[in-house]
Amino acid sequence: MARILVVDDEEYIRQYYSEELSEEGHEVFTTGSGHELLRRIDLLSPEAVILDIRLTDYDGLELLQEIRARHHDLPVILCSAYDTYREDPKAFAADYYVIKSFDLGTLKQAVHRAIEGELSMRQAGSCQKAVLPSFLPEFSRKRMIQPRAETDGACVAEGAACPASVAAKGVDEGPTPSGGVTEGTELACR
Repeated sequence: MARILVVDDEEYIRQYYSEELSEEGHEVFTTGSGHELLRRIDLLSPEAVILDIRLTDYDGLELLQEIRARHHDLPVILCSAYDTYREDPKAFAADYYVIKSFDLGTLKQAVHRAIEGELSMRQAGSCQKAVLPSFLPEFSRKRMIQPRAETDGACVAEGAACPASVAAKGVDEGPTPSGGVTEGTELACR
């Protein structure tokens, strides 16, 4: 199905994720070091990365910023035992945030969505990434853009915007007081 790179400093976590995701049909690669990750991404060209935040040799949130600088379209799923990092502004650069658990249902769902989104973006071809409002941090990649049923069909990929325009669902046609759309507003193609 897809190539997935798992980054975790705990061997048993890497092995567990690898076995479970391989059973789902994915080709899974693992690394225990953050220092190797950018090179491994370049070599393997994964379709998604599962990244632990608290690595022994590297800060996972800093590593996430480095990934975004070089591979801004690569889906990254932060996977941590700690919920406290969810609100860290650096964590906003991740596509998904999953709390570690022995039940991998949530992680598998995030992987599935990340891969579907990546495939949709590649298939969209003519669609371009939306330009997010300037008041949002540059590293914010939360999935804010959703397809709308009444689009002309030219652009339906999550995370993509029609070349013509992007509208905020439920917001007046005029600019908002902040000069853009508020965070969490559902954007849609027209």
